[in-house]
Amino acid sequence: MRPISRSALFFPIFAAGAAGVGCESAAIDEKAVTQKAALHAQAVMHETGLAVGFTMADEGTLKKIMGSSGSAADSVVAPALSGSQPPTAMLKAMVGPMMTRKMSVVQLPSMMTPEEQFDEVGHELRRLMEERLFVDANFESKVDGTATYLLHADPTCRPLPADSDPPGTVPAIDPECAMDFEKVAVRIAVKADGDGALMRVLIGADRLELVTVGVRSDELSLQVNLPRAKAASDYIQTQLGEAAPVQSFERLAGTLRFSLKKVEARTVTASLSIPEAIDVALIDGPAISTAAANPLFAVTSDGSGKVARLDVGLGATRVDTTWDPQNAGVKNRDLRVDTAGLYGHLVLKEASQEITLTEVGIGQTKVAVRGTTIFDLNLNADTMRRFSGRLTSTAAGVAQVEVTPKFDLSLAFDYNAVAADFSTPPEATVGHETYAVSLVNGGAPAVLQEAPATATFAGGVKVVAGTLTLGVASAPAEAVTVTSGRCLTSRDPAPQGSNPVLGKLVAADCD
Repeated sequence: MRPISRSALFFPIFAAGAAGVGCESAAIDEKAVTQKAALHAQAVMHETGLAVGFTMADEGTLKKIMGSSGSAADSVVAPALSGSQPPTAMLKAMVGPMMTRKMSVVQLPSMMTPEEQFDEVGHELRRLMEERLFVDANFESKVDGTATYLLHADPTCRPLPADSDPPGTVPAIDPECAMDFEKVAVRIAVKADGDGALMRVLIGADRLELVTVGVRSDELSLQVNLPRAKAASDYIQTQLGEAAPVQSFERLAGTLRFSLKKVEARTVTASLSIPEAIDVALIDGPAISTAAANPLFAVTSDGSGKVARLDVGLGATRVDTTWDPQNAGVKNRDLRVDTAGLYGHLVLKEASQEITLTEVGIGQTKVAVRGTTIFDLNLNADTMRRFSGRLTSTAAGVAQVEVTPKFDLSLAFDYNAVAADFSTPPEATVGHETYAVSLVNGGAPAVLQEAPATATFAGGVKVVAGTLTLGVASAPAEAVTVTSGRCLTSRDPAPQGSNPVLGKLVAADCD
């Protein structure tokens, strides 16, 4: 099986988070609270594996229809989290070898199924909490309903015995881990929260908050406040004698929250939210801001019915970054990308091999250089900038897409407005041009289908229902219109003097 990537696991674990503060009592039974939390953590991870395993299968519908894609979250918030990962030895002692491997940049393939991998992580987390973290040797104090544990090398830095080790095996202390804990005081402050616990990881004498973890019978959650986490990670680096912090910031604000929530047996929702708007500006680097979102995305997986739902709610987002078309190594924020949001709902049904789309869309998106717009994207501008539809894979393995009420996309380019910034003039295709793609069927579903090549047909896209039109503002007479029953295909070479884009496309019979 393909291993879970660092961006998919490390990012949520240390960049997102936990939740809700329960009612504080005058006293806490720390042993009962931490033991319940350990059992809850294992149970939630087990349910997660049962719920999401089918979505991760290489042979599953999601891979067939959608293929692989990168993590959008990385490009939004990864700069703010750079350098926030504790040293490897310390991390392994706190979250276990299995989780640490998932966070590494280079991973070995695993022969475990996704379900087995989640079970292994849950098993390690429970044992670490019971045998290495919340133990008498680490107990420090209990005040006003909060129990504090100060992690010591013994036992925290002793690896867990393997299941195959003889009874009574006591592994040796990891010397690198012990050295890290000697230099950096790590505390976990625990308080009861509902039927579980809320745990804050605190660094150093000033108790700088790195991350907050919440564990209940139905939820495992983590939360990070970006400026607090940055202060804690900078302190760790300084105490360990490492180089100066990887990133320095002009602005750093916002909070991220990640949770795995059990909805019912074999059904879990994994969500990433932005409780407080993100505003990050690196010194000599890009600036990124995005509105609060609850959720930014959420995936609900039903392992019994093999149904998964994705909800996306990216709010207004702005990125100011470098404009350097001549690769001169300049530092600026002359390039601005603004989007009004990305939203929609997708439901994957494995049994019927289909993905349904509801109210999917993107708000108006513009790219500007020093205030001059060079790119303007508009999708379904007169129908609330969204559409619905369905993606399927036929019995013959042919991909099909159905859209309603329509798909109407325009892409406007004006690179000529900043032509002086280039060493050679911009290509005519993006100099000053507007492209349009529409798929309509009078309000009824419009349908496209993959059209495989034959002995007399080069292959392309078949219009099963509706009309597909591709146009360009500079050459309206060259618009390509494909009616129901016909196909869009390519031709090479394009006719002499034709538009460089539309000239390579043509409507044709499908056989």
